[in-house]
Amino acid sequence: MISRAMGEERSNGGKVAPIRTFAEVKKPEPNHRPVLALLDPRPLTRESFSQLFRAATRDYIVLPLSGPEDLLDLRSDAAADVKLVVLNIASRSISDKPVREDIRVLRHNFRDCPIIILGDRTNGSQVTQAAQQGVNGYIPTTLTATVVKEALRLVRAGGIFLPAGALVDALAQLSTIPSEFHIDETPCNPIEQSESSTPTFTPRQQQVLAHLCRGDPNKVIAYELNMQESTVKVHIRQIMKKLKATNRTQAALYAMKLVGSSKP
Repeated sequence: MISRAMGEERSNGGKVAPIRTFAEVKKPEPNHRPVLALLDPRPLTRESFSQLFRAATRDYIVLPLSGPEDLLDLRSDAAADVKLVVLNIASRSISDKPVREDIRVLRHNFRDCPIIILGDRTNGSQVTQAAQQGVNGYIPTTLTATVVKEALRLVRAGGIFLPAGALVDALAQLSTIPSEFHIDETPCNPIEQSESSTPTFTPRQQQVLAHLCRGDPNKVIAYELNMQESTVKVHIRQIMKKLKATNRTQAALYAMKLVGSSKP
């Protein structure tokens, strides 16, 4: 209580506690929690999403700002605490020049900081362009708060979140795999494709592959797609065979790079 800090005496079992002054009151330790910067030029949606993110990431301090320029104006020590950036582009497309410029500025000045795009559009081309520009996640505003929370958790853990439905759309639009395309992230058995190699996937395989890209386990894929877990395993084996992948992680990396390298 402030009154006690100013010198109010209180009794404790008949004993009088010593008078405490402001100088003797221990100052709180500085808060070094990481910062989630929410960039949104619209005050109403900025405040609404701030409340959502505060509930979803209680170990982060949510800092609502109007745009990248405000983030760049932070003191160097404050900017160093920013560990996650969410850019709300609303109904705009990632291909819009101002959006591309915002992402470029963020990527240049916060190289080690994951960047998530929050947007109204859910089509596959948005996912393709997001992957091309190197963002760590694309969260449509059509998702529920629970899914948004899991998306933030995935990105914070070093993963990439892209909506499965949009990934299916993007994969369905791809008809060929470039012959020079291969996985080089893994130390052994990189995937190589010949010029005549044009793998195609059934709609179900596209759905399963989209969930693989999100890192979902078989049990989750089976639940989301309303199929038996054994059926999911069959689809994964067929996908791996078509991609000449040795494991599911390699297949997911292949698909992600394929989507990212496709033309908008």
